[in-house]
Amino acid sequence: MNKTMTTSSNTITMVALTAAKRVISVYDNMMNTVTDFYSKQLERRVNRRQTITLLEAQLAFFLGIMPIDMPMILRIAFTAWTVIAVRKCKRCL
Repeated sequence: MNKTMTTSSNTITMVALTAAKRVISVYDNMMNTVTDFYSKQLERRVNRRQTITLLEAQLAFFLGIMPIDMPMILRIAFTAWTVIAVRKCKRCL
């Protein structure tokens, strides 16, 4: 019985590792696609760090302008986040 539990545990571990590798591979491919897109749009080479910074600024802006009912303090927080993210973009690029 102990041998069966060890084999089962090893199988679960291998399945989890395979799934994690697949997720990392998909993330890596998506980031390469987005990085290439930004490079084409900006007409200069953009690295991963710059891509993540640009995505953060876009997300902050998008969340701040969403036409949903939210408290004013939350809108102010999103606006502040947008300003900070855009400044970070300017420094990074």
